[in-house]
Amino acid sequence: MKTFTLTQAEAVLPILRREMATLQPVYRNLRKRYAELARSRGISLEDPKLRDVCLEDAGIRALFLQVEESLCLFQALGVECKGIEQGIFDFPCLLEDRMVFLCWQADEDAIAHWHELDTDYDARKPLFEACRLGSPLESRLPN
Repeated sequence: MKTFTLTQAEAVLPILRREMATLQPVYRNLRKRYAELARSRGISLEDPKLRDVCLEDAGIRALFLQVEESLCLFQALGVECKGIEQGIFDFPCLLEDRMVFLCWQADEDAIAHWHELDTDYDARKPLFEACRLGSPLESRLPN
């Protein structure tokens, strides 16, 4: 697993912002088209057959491939996309002697939060909490 310093993670943000500007509308369109096709064919959105039916449609297949390309880019960067619609990303990071995630949402200016590996966005904490023991943040979180 690739790990990031705060500086390294923030250096990736322009790429993520640019990709999300394209990905989010494509993803919304894909979800809309899935729902429309499911409704028109009388298939439940939870039905596992729906994906195969949708991929028979060339337009939906093209949207799906665009989403897949973006997800592959994130994976290649070492970043975990935790929510396309919300634009939530996690960056594995070594904080002192343990792994955590630096957490960023696409509408935020900078990375300002982190959370434990076994928690998610809802449990994220401000970065300044990582240095409550009195050490400056720079000495506790690599940058």
